[in-house]
Amino acid sequence: MFRNIALGFMALGFGGAALIVLNMLDWPALKERASGLLEEIMANESGSMTAAPQADTPPAPTLPPARFTQRDIMGLGTMFTANQVYEPSAQITAAAPIREAGGWATGRTWYALPPQSDPPQGIVVLLHGAGRDGRSMLEMWQTTAQQNNLTLVAPNAGQQSWARSNLDRTFIEGVAREAAAQFGTPTLGVFIFGHAEGAVFAQELMNLGAPGTWTAGAVHAGHTRPERIVPAQAATPFRLFLGTRDYLFSADSARASGEAMAQAGHPTELLMIPGHTSWYFQIGPRLSHTTWLWFAETAKAAPPR
Repeated sequence: MFRNIALGFMALGFGGAALIVLNMLDWPALKERASGLLEEIMANESGSMTAAPQADTPPAPTLPPARFTQRDIMGLGTMFTANQVYEPSAQITAAAPIREAGGWATGRTWYALPPQSDPPQGIVVLLHGAGRDGRSMLEMWQTTAQQNNLTLVAPNAGQQSWARSNLDRTFIEGVAREAAAQFGTPTLGVFIFGHAEGAVFAQELMNLGAPGTWTAGAVHAGHTRPERIVPAQAATPFRLFLGTRDYLFSADSARASGEAMAQAGHPTELLMIPGHTSWYFQIGPRLSHTTWLWFAETAKAAPPR
């Protein structure tokens, strides 16, 4: 009996000591360290599974770095700031009824302006800014399209803004193919242009595009982050228009994004618009005309595919 009591006190002693030690431990630090070790192990395991490609799978080709240039472009900016209110006109609403996407993007919608005659010179895919829809882009490009026999395609974001997902990418590339099937295959190619948030996504889409997807791309008042740019599959030329008074994007950030595009293989120009903010609807028709002239020049100078 006395032996059992002694053993009991010994157990309580060891237990009390253990509780004291446990209370002294830094559990958050241990948890953080354990999580770090677990992530390290998982990364090593993942690396061991993916580091060795199949012997019969050739590595993806790497494009050499392309040229990056920056300059001011005159004739687009204005000396005053317009009243920043815009709504699509009744005319563009009547000219471009909303369209439902096919089975490849059920529930998604888009707008289009057909060419004056078949075949069109080009298909221009237009990505709108946050809180708007495709009609806002069509109206800025309508005169240029009529003068140059273009097909305009303006998809709508699923919500108020682009998700920048693979689903969005499939949808946008799908409506470009649908437009070619409906309105004719373009003689010069398929181009992409984006404004504001649409600019960010247009740049990423162009960077990700497989050879033959895009002939050239341009954006206004927006750009993606350099770390989101990947080595290009096609050396698609790219232009970035930015106002010197833009209040969201700076010349420095635009330059970093443009230099990353050039490093990825895209010939890139950063065009600064003196005195301009980001208000697209004040310079839209002039910017569209300038952009199409460059698109056409780029397509005609490209080697035959």
